[in-house]
Amino acid sequence: MRGINGKQYEPDSLEPLLNDVVEKRPELDIEKVNADGIFNSQPCRDKVREILGEDVELFSSVNARRKKDIENPARGIAKITKHGNVQCIAGYNMVFLSKDYSLDAYIFGFPVLNAEARKKLEHMDMEVPEQGECEKKTECSPNSEIGRIYRIKREVLSQIDWDNSQFSYRFRLVYSLRTKIERLFSRIKERFKMRRFYKRGMSNIQGHILKFMNLIHILANVTGTYGV
Repeated sequence: MRGINGKQYEPDSLEPLLNDVVEKRPELDIEKVNADGIFNSQPCRDKVREILGEDVELFSSVNARRKKDIENPARGIAKITKHGNVQCIAGYNMVFLSKDYSLDAYIFGFPVLNAEARKKLEHMDMEVPEQGECEKKTECSPNSEIGRIYRIKREVLSQIDWDNSQFSYRFRLVYSLRTKIERLFSRIKERFKMRRFYKRGMSNIQGHILKFMNLIHILANVTGTYGV
């Protein structure tokens, strides 16, 4: 049995959704668009601004695409994951602090020793590691009281949106609003047996639901069970 595949250039699939909002809800003053990680690309951000306005931001989670983990990129750093997380040789995730605009780079700090990094984690209600000495400090940053400060060039983390970084508290706050609607979509997919349905387009979805409902009614009649 062949699978249903509806692959499409992401900006092309995003455009009708945005136009639908503009047409049906012209009174809305839209400032932010929350979208799935597949839409995390510059062409999609450009499409949002083209249709909704230059100041409208696209909030989309990290999409690794063809990125791979980078092993041992610098002293004291064990890995940069394909999703943009920085892990030190002591086993901790480094914390995004800010951006260096002169070098076009992201700045990360060590959460065990760096007070700013610890406050960032607290502010985002994330787990804060216990403060103390680091057994790997002599291998990493022997002369620094706050531990390793690591700068990564912007182009190395091209999967991260430079203008609206997925590392930031603001991004996490806005993107978390997707949680409720995602749970609702999940229940709908489960109810109508659409977890493995990937073909896009309203007519395709309606056709799938109608076939499913017809099947349910046939089964109900055969078994003598009604009210389904």
